[in-house]
Amino acid sequence: MNVTVTITTTSGATICYTTDGTTPIGNGGGGCIHGTTYSTAIMLGPDNVTLNAIGTKDGYDFDSAVESAVYSFD
Repeated sequence: MNVTVTITTTSGATICYTTDGTTPIGNGGGGCIHGTTYSTAIMLGPDNVTLNAIGTKDGYDFDSAVESAVYSFD
């Protein structure tokens, strides 16, 4: 079984995400230092996964807080 996940954020922000349990890191300029730049829905499964995501935007001093979701598949 698979599931498709979509992520939304503030207009003009970039989403950085990981699926290996690590924390994504933005570069403070709207890009990702660690993690994948979100551009389309993410297909997860059939293995259990922790999805971590942040938002980063040029001109902001800090990235957003990390949002995390655990997806478990039987």
